[in-house]
Amino acid sequence: MTNTFISSHKRLAQWLSWGLVVGTMIAFARPAQAFGPPESAALGPEREASSVPVPFDRKLSSPYGWRMGRTGKARLFHFAVDFAAGAGTPVFAVRGGIVAHVAKEGRRCKGFCGYGNAVVVYHEKEDVWTLYAHLSKVGVEVGQKIRAGAELGAVGATCNRRFKGMGAHLHFEVRERLEPGDEPFPGKPGAGAVDPQLWLASLGVVYDKKGRLVRAELSISP
Repeated sequence: MTNTFISSHKRLAQWLSWGLVVGTMIAFARPAQAFGPPESAALGPEREASSVPVPFDRKLSSPYGWRMGRTGKARLFHFAVDFAAGAGTPVFAVRGGIVAHVAKEGRRCKGFCGYGNAVVVYHEKEDVWTLYAHLSKVGVEVGQKIRAGAELGAVGATCNRRFKGMGAHLHFEVRERLEPGDEPFPGKPGAGAVDPQLWLASLGVVYDKKGRLVRAELSISP
């Protein structure tokens, strides 16, 4: 990445600390450093704030769709995307919303078995839910109102003892409402699932076929 990009990022950090930037749009093309998302603000009635789910240099490592299962004996449908990130990497809310569920690691995991420590955020405007799973820790509570870019917890490998030897990563799902009044969480695996990579792209957060972040249109506020 050029010195110009690094210099501009330093200037942006100064602006944020002074509280002089409100609703500014920025675009990052294949950034080389691991930044967390800036604080976010609404961009007006037609466009709301959005964020990346993990720091910019973490790759999308497993896409939505059919893939070989962990045993290598059968193909299974993956209703999420995975992000390769080390344990303790911060996890961010992609959109503002309300924390609908917080699942905990342990044997009692009705409706969330296999997710370990997990957070579900409901996004009222889009009427969709986002799930952030296998966390090492959770930093929010049910009913808490959050903004895009809020830190929800940290990457981990919790899974209610379902996937022995699983490495740390972020499991990220997006689900829609199937019927009026129904909610997809807790529920059957994949109920109402949509491709998270396409959904992120609709928000201006774009990953290429190799899982690299190539565009992230984020809003900035003090």
